[in-house]
Amino acid sequence: EHLVLLHKKTHVHLNKLFTQIGPRAFYVCTSLTSITLPESLTCIGHSAFYLCVSLASITFSHNLTSIGHSAFYGCTSLVSITLPPSLTSIDYSAFQECTSLATITFSPRLTFIGSSAFKGCTSVSSITLPHSLTCIGHSAFHECSSLTSVTFSTSLLTRIANSVFA
Repeated sequence: EHLVLLHKKTHVHLNKLFTQIGPRAFYVCTSLTSITLPESLTCIGHSAFYLCVSLASITFSHNLTSIGHSAFYGCTSLVSITLPPSLTSIDYSAFQECTSLATITFSPRLTFIGSSAFKGCTSVSSITLPHSLTCIGHSAFHECSSLTSVTFSTSLLTRIANSVFA
């Protein structure tokens, strides 16, 4: 019964006691349109918001350090994300197939973008990678067909894997 009610929610506001969102916590919650994450949150688990196709607005915690693999996979209503300054790691496929995602503001502390992290984000046209970035996994921006401008403001980048922008 509680799971059915959660799948019908359009907005979720988590209280300040949460430090993590576990794997598949909001998996395929197709009615969810927005979520406000508490300042206490440091980690979003894998597939946490997988295929939340109506999710259009995320307010991230300023203490968030990592986003797990496939966390926002297929969230096709996301248009813009501003990743918090504390974020250091985006795991593989985290925002894959977010086809409406046009604007990405990266954290100034981001060091790692995993494989296929933004693969298939067909609406993004330009990105500026932060100075802190050290590694971009394979196919991270693969099939981003509108991507025409990439600005590297990083001098710490030591690894760009294959097919990153293919």
